[in-house]
Amino acid sequence: MKFLLALGLIFASMASYPIGTKLPVVSNYAYMYEDANFDSAKYNFIIHKGEMITLLDDELSNNFYYASFKYEDVTYNGYVYKDNIAELTDDQELIFSYNAKVAKDTQIFTITDSSVPLLSGGEAVVLKESTAVYIYSGYNRKSEFTAIKFSYNGRIEVGYVRTTDITPYGISPALIVALTAIIASVGVILILLGISKKKIRITPKEKKDEP
Repeated sequence: MKFLLALGLIFASMASYPIGTKLPVVSNYAYMYEDANFDSAKYNFIIHKGEMITLLDDELSNNFYYASFKYEDVTYNGYVYKDNIAELTDDQELIFSYNAKVAKDTQIFTITDSSVPLLSGGEAVVLKESTAVYIYSGYNRKSEFTAIKFSYNGRIEVGYVRTTDITPYGISPALIVALTAIIASVGVILILLGISKKKIRITPKEKKDEP
């Protein structure tokens, strides 16, 4: 019984919109795929931030929305990944561009108090591993928490995440540490070479007498 109740809460918390609902792209851009997976062929256009798609199904398929989009007076039907789409209210802002992902399942805390769990529909917000997020106020791997924006249950949310639980795109924190160590080592080697460097006078070989 407890299992069925928990399962019901999970499905109740998932965003569901009627067919025909128009939703905006909230990331910097989004692709439309022919099928509901990233390995599928993409249409030869980009849906930009703020542009609207129209839902053609009221349920997600493999975390993709089946929708239509009009490009250059032609309407295309395809699949758009859910994290790129959200319902916006007057007090919400667009996500400029996802620039990090969640490294493991992690709890999110309120932006006003990093000790208070962020709630959505009465439930604590937990982002799943690999969820795309937007770091909007700087990243410092030495900080305990980092402020992020993200799409959750069809809405844009803001909150704090533990810095150790996210990975910025482009370079990992571990690689940052490794590069710092390498640069420091190279600096020490160059200093040692400078100290031990000696001037060597090159003397030309004596010219032998002609026979």
